Amino acid sequence: MHNGGKIGLMLILPFMSLWYATYTYAQCALTLFPTYECIGVNVALIPADPEKDAWATLQYRPVGSANWQTGFPLSRVDNDFNRLSGSIFWRQPGMLYQVQVILQDTTTAGLHNLLLEDTIRTLAEIAQPVSLQTLYVSPTGSGNLFTATQPGALPNALLVVQPGGKISLLPGNYYLGNLNLATSGTQQAPIVIEGPNDHSAILNGKDTTQFVWTPSPGNPNVYYTYTQANNPNLVLANGQRLYPHRTFEDLAQHLIGTGVSLSGEIREPTELDGFYRNPLPYPCGYGNTLWVKFHDNANPNTKNMVITRHAKAITIDNKSYIQFRNLTFTNYGITPASHALYLHYSNQIVVENCNFVNNDNDLLLEGTSSRITIQNCTFSNAMNGFQAWEVKASYLTANSSYCNPFTCGCYPEIFPNLGRLLERGAILYQFGFSGRGIVIRNCIFHDYGQAGHIAPPGFNTDFTDSYEIDFYNNLLYNSTEDGMEIDGDSRNTRIWNNVFHHTNAPLSLAVAQSGPTYILRNVFYQLAADTFIYNPVNGKLIQDGHPLKFQSGYTQRTGEVFFFHNTVAGHFANIALDLSSTSGWTKFSAQNNILATDSNFALLLDTNTPYPTYLDYNSYHCNMADFARIKTDAAQPPQFFTNPTTLFTNFGFEQHGNRHNPMFANANLQNYHLLPESPCIDAAQLIYGINDHAFCGTAPDRGAFEYSQEVALTGSSVVCSNQIYTYTTPLIANATYLWVITGGVIVSGQGTATVEVIWNGTTAGTITVQQTTE
Repeated sequence: MHNGGKIGLMLILPFMSLWYATYTYAQCALTLFPTYECIGVNVALIPADPEKDAWATLQYRPVGSANWQTGFPLSRVDNDFNRLSGSIFWRQPGMLYQVQVILQDTTTAGLHNLLLEDTIRTLAEIAQPVSLQTLYVSPTGSGNLFTATQPGALPNALLVVQPGGKISLLPGNYYLGNLNLATSGTQQAPIVIEGPNDHSAILNGKDTTQFVWTPSPGNPNVYYTYTQANNPNLVLANGQRLYPHRTFEDLAQHLIGTGVSLSGEIREPTELDGFYRNPLPYPCGYGNTLWVKFHDNANPNTKNMVITRHAKAITIDNKSYIQFRNLTFTNYGITPASHALYLHYSNQIVVENCNFVNNDNDLLLEGTSSRITIQNCTFSNAMNGFQAWEVKASYLTANSSYCNPFTCGCYPEIFPNLGRLLERGAILYQFGFSGRGIVIRNCIFHDYGQAGHIAPPGFNTDFTDSYEIDFYNNLLYNSTEDGMEIDGDSRNTRIWNNVFHHTNAPLSLAVAQSGPTYILRNVFYQLAADTFIYNPVNGKLIQDGHPLKFQSGYTQRTGEVFFFHNTVAGHFANIALDLSSTSGWTKFSAQNNILATDSNFALLLDTNTPYPTYLDYNSYHCNMADFARIKTDAAQPPQFFTNPTTLFTNFGFEQHGNRHNPMFANANLQNYHLLPESPCIDAAQLIYGINDHAFCGTAPDRGAFEYSQEVALTGSSVVCSNQIYTYTTPLIANATYLWVITGGVIVSGQGTATVEVIWNGTTAGTITVQQTTE
């Protein structure tokens, strides 16, 4: 434990190989799975534990160290896996660790007092390989020389590149799609596909036709043209994405079909400009026809119109050891199955410093695709202004047919659901995914209807391992509905050191089955209230912003969730912590958080059934008389609480909780570090494996940031967006360094005295370093 020897600084910046290790003892098996900064720990209980009362202590230490450190307790995976699962956090990349688990179970003799032990090395940071051969390509390249002065064509280079080779894309737009890589790399000789550092090599799925738009007969403000590809789902006007309407009539009247009532189809007006496509292959005499209509009746011939032509940029199918760097992927969106980068049964893939801009889906992982690292990338989609109900209504089918607007009659709709889906987002997993070790870090996500998935959707009965997914040091903002979904199958999912803002529900766990799911040291602020859906009975349903979403229409329960050391600065009418669910959870634990809002509840628990919930050592702040609303009995009205003391008396929650102003350094500038006089300092509970590795004073602090004294830090305090800057703090022997960034991402150097940071330029940024002496 460290209770001293740590110093830190906060600077506010104004803007101008699959590793497995298994040890078997008395039939039980300990399996360790490392990522860069975490180690997944899984114990298969053999014999089975019918009473489900087995538990374990966890210890670990760097190999060569004399002192064991206590890990956070393992969780029971209550889904017939007969497994205990957990994680070791805050490790250093490329280090060898010894792990020890001691099982306890007095009712199952074969499981009692068993010692399981093994060693494992965390993944080393990714190094750029020295390429054996470089193949240069350009948008107009040809021939087979592939030199910088006589470059070849990208499709040909993808066919001939060999292990250890690099394909270097020269600047320009590559108007290509549906490309495939022919060969795998190897661990010693990966294949690299990269562009210049400024992302000027652009894989572009745009239709390059010079479109001519013609007024429609009978609807002169609806214009049509002809596309080169069937069923485009991505159309932009002056950089803004248009809404994909389900029928021609909906487009002409600016309506969206949102469901069916007893009186017929429900249609609601939308403020979004939109388009409608003739869903081929039905022979209606209009070919690949696309119609658009703007609210101001503008002529699209006066606008910069972008229509997609390709579904995919590149498919990596059953390949391994591939690295993508410095590329831009944009304008891919032909229905169905549009994914700019498609990883299918592929392993050891690195996607680094790439930009994904305005694609229907940016990156899809399918099959057994393991050891995928996505880092230092930017993902964006021009859906700013789309409301959640509009995003969801895109796949609500009021009827199963479409009618041609002129003379061709009615036909069954080809793609009633996925054809117009706007909830795809940046990173998705296909149903049935069974890969392990996905790491998403130091990335920026913005302007989506929904930014994507952290965990795979749907429970996979054919896969019995843990997924071991890390999502950390990311920035996510302007996501209309959910930020990232953990809906589906969450097995050792770790989410830490992220910043979420201007999003309705940054993390959705509706439902995150299996478990455990760890949500640690994240910042949530300015969460957005949104029109979630139009309901046939009640009309609009306005959903206040809240950091976590549990509510779903499913009967399965969410697995065990740990919500520790987060800072929620809800502002306005946001709910600081909303625990509303009909299906509930195995157990939800919230400790050491700061939960602050303005004119709504700091805590809302509404389940109608008392699901296992542990709340303690949290700080609450709101401007209402009552800070909490609790309802765990369907037969009783909700109860309201003005302070945590009565909450503990009635429910056993928050024995050590407080209601007070957390005293942020400057909430107006989104600086949620603590002032020296904050009551949250030294007020958190010590949790082994979570916060014992680094804290100042007599105890850890509540919230995402540990208060520490300032020390010297060098680096530019006036920065430009999308540029890399270096920051350094004094180097001390045997010290470790934890850097926390808001408003940008760490490119390299986490854990050392020097980091490189790229700033996004959307808000004032902060950089904090915490130095700990072992």
